[in-house]
Amino acid sequence: MNKIDSLLFNIDLPKGVPCRGALLVAEPFLKEKYFNHAVICLIDYEIGETSMGIVMNKMTNYTLSDLISTVTRKEPIPIYCGGPMSCDRLYFIHTLGDIIPGARCICPGLYIGGDFNSMLDYVNSDYPVEGTIRFYLGYSGWGIGQLDEELKDNV
Repeated sequence: MNKIDSLLFNIDLPKGVPCRGALLVAEPFLKEKYFNHAVICLIDYEIGETSMGIVMNKMTNYTLSDLISTVTRKEPIPIYCGGPMSCDRLYFIHTLGDIIPGARCICPGLYIGGDFNSMLDYVNSDYPVEGTIRFYLGYSGWGIGQLDEELKDNV
C-alpha cells in the first residue's frame, strides 16, 4: 500500500470490549466474499479462545421452504449466509426465548437455536417471522486468539 492509501484508509475506529451478543462491523474496504460490508453478531467469545459469530446481513437466494420440505407457510422466508463455516448447517437466531425449548441466550432478548420442530411449528402456524426469527446457512469462526488479532488490526 502506498503512502496516500495509508492516509486515506487509516480509519480511527472506536475500541470496545467484544462480548457475546456484540455486533462487529467489518472494516469497510475489506475485499472478502463473506465479510465485505458484514455485520456479525458474536455468539461465543472469550479473550484468547476460539470465537463464533453469525453474519447478519448477507441474504442468499434460498428460502426456508427450499431447504426444509415440511415448511407449509406460503410466505417465503429468506435464508441468510452466516459465514463460511459449516455451510451445510442451518442456524436460527430469534427473540422467542422459552417458546423454543433449548434455545440458548446470546444476550437479553436474543437467542440462538433450540428445538427445531418447535421452530417449524411456530413458522407453520403463521406466527410473525419478520423481526422474530432469521435463518442462516453457516457461521463465522475464528481460531484461538484470531479474532483478538483481527480486532487489534481493525479488520
